[in-house]
Amino acid sequence: MVPAADVDLTASFLSTSRSTSSSETLRQAKRWLSDCEKYHTLCSVPVWSAGRPPTRLLHIQHPDIVRLSTADHAGVVYATLSHCWGTSTIIKLATDSFTSFVEGVDISRFPKTFQHAIEVTRHLGIDHIWIDSCCIIQDSLDDWRTESANVGAIYTGSRLNLAATDSSDSSGGLFRNREPGSLSPCKINATETAFDTGEYYFLSPVAWKRDVHDARLNSRGWVFQERTLAPRDCILLKAKFTGSAGSPFLGKPCPKRYQNQIHLGLGTTANISSQRSTV
Repeated sequence: MVPAADVDLTASFLSTSRSTSSSETLRQAKRWLSDCEKYHTLCSVPVWSAGRPPTRLLHIQHPDIVRLSTADHAGVVYATLSHCWGTSTIIKLATDSFTSFVEGVDISRFPKTFQHAIEVTRHLGIDHIWIDSCCIIQDSLDDWRTESANVGAIYTGSRLNLAATDSSDSSGGLFRNREPGSLSPCKINATETAFDTGEYYFLSPVAWKRDVHDARLNSRGWVFQERTLAPRDCILLKAKFTGSAGSPFLGKPCPKRYQNQIHLGLGTTANISSQRSTV
């Protein structure tokens, strides 16, 4: 249980939308990101200083065309994506497709997870995203060796990482439909002597383990690195956006004693989280 005084559940936090793709949900994610950058000083401290900027990024500013950028990316703001490749057909950067990627690829050619990641990234005001299959030349062993050695620095240097936690492959997407009423936390008034008297929110002690740690995505070895090194994660789950980067609660610091317990929010589950101060 979490004391109600430690959690700011305003009308802007509890969602009534029936899809996590709603503008309401995406606006909340943008607020969480802004609050994290404004209030959570630990999230801005790099945990990995070695390496260099990404060699390549996907430029996503055009509404219909995605272009591979090979410019100097020092100082460029970008997001990253953690996802399961699975068994579905996935678009890949290869030696013979390199030129077409640079010239531009119609967004309809990308699988649903990539399209949704691009949509979220754009909504957050970010013009570039790094996706492994599209930014490493997949049929070049030399390029794979060079770029895979720099993946730690790539995730560390991102503004945030998007985690497609509820999708077993690239066709699963990020967004889900949900029942808004199921997202409201249970509020109780404690009068027993075992607790300090007052109002509390009753939160599931197993939700984070069930929906995040035990999810298919987090069975991948690479994801441990991606979640640990990225400054913050936007974790997209089954029913809501959950906050986790020190505090999703509109800038109010979340006490560390409630780490891994808070599982509230808006929708598929997008979870702005930092491994340095994970809720």
